Amino acid sequence: MKNSKSNSKADQSDDDDFKHTHSNNFKADGDYMNSLQNARSVLAKLEKTIYKTSKYETMLSRCKSGHTHSHSLNELWESDFTEDTHKLKSKTEINRNDVARSWSTMSIVCLQYQYDELTKRYESLLQAFNERCDAVNTRDNALNDLQKRLNTCHNEINEVHKTLITVCDKYLALKYKKNVQLSSLNVKIEKLKNTIKCVLKAAEQARIHFDQQLACYLSKEKDAISATLLTEITICNKLFVENLKLKAHINELTSDVRN
Repeated sequence: MKNSKSNSKADQSDDDDFKHTHSNNFKADGDYMNSLQNARSVLAKLEKTIYKTSKYETMLSRCKSGHTHSHSLNELWESDFTEDTHKLKSKTEINRNDVARSWSTMSIVCLQYQYDELTKRYESLLQAFNERCDAVNTRDNALNDLQKRLNTCHNEINEVHKTLITVCDKYLALKYKKNVQLSSLNVKIEKLKNTIKCVLKAAEQARIHFDQQLACYLSKEKDAISATLLTEITICNKLFVENLKLKAHINELTSDVRN
């Protein structure tokens, strides 16, 4: 009876191990490493269960041998109860054999079920792992392509930057040269303007002096034709000087518009 109780407790403990293993199998999350650890734990429990099953079968065999020896002693000392005891122990052996067979069958079925579930889980995880690897490889290839494009754009930008610096240097040099030339031209233009003003002033003074001489000659002239000629000369001198002033004014306005 003690062996039967110990066997029933051990069977219950193994059932708990299988239940625990079974629940762990269905509580596995999507994390790959945790699933692998679960699989290792389940395999360790399966090995432990196989070891316990073998141990229990050995214990049952020993119980059978002890029971046979006890039965021989009872035949010597208790011959009156031989038949009843033999029937009772035969039933006990049958029950124990049935329990052992049912336990072995249940262990094999559970192990086969656990193995099938682990195989399916392993294949699923392997497929997911391969898909993740393919996705990572695709992403790495895309990143490599983008890196190549980035390097190409960077090189093009450097070339454009160098060209832009060269153009800017040339532009600044030309601008400086232009400014120098404009400064020189402005100085020359100012000199020319001053020269024109001096010329106009001299022409105006010469016209006045010449008009005074013509007026003196005209006052002494008796001939009408000569007097008319002197008058026309005075008018022409005045118009000539006015024409010079107009040209100078036009040139000044033109230079202001260009500036």
